[in-house]
Amino acid sequence: MKLITLLLFIVILTSSCFARGGISGEVAVTIDTDIMSLHKAVVETLREEKIQIKKDSADTMSSLVEGKYADETSVTIHSRMLTSKVSSMTIQIGIFGDELRSAALLEEIGKRLPRDAQPQTVKPKTSDSTQP
Repeated sequence: MKLITLLLFIVILTSSCFARGGISGEVAVTIDTDIMSLHKAVVETLREEKIQIKKDSADTMSSLVEGKYADETSVTIHSRMLTSKVSSMTIQIGIFGDELRSAALLEEIGKRLPRDAQPQTVKPKTSDSTQP
């Protein structure tokens, strides 16, 4: 009986996360820089922070960098081009997200970007269509 209750709780928890549009704890930003400059800053930051890079792929439209901290916590950073000089980036640390670690990593990435290309946090979209 305890096992069934636990499984039911897990199903409800995960389905509510996905119903909100994804797992919380992910940091999303827009940055006034091209995708390749952003990708370079991400890779340099992970190397400097001693985060082991497991996957590093980039093209002119998007990039994906996956890694692991020494404590085996996963790091996923996905970037995509919005315009030739504006990119978006999401940082996901761990399975459920760690906003504090993500924000700290974002700050370190920002230090490797040009001064005029500092990240701006994107507010999550709501499902309420009456908002402007």
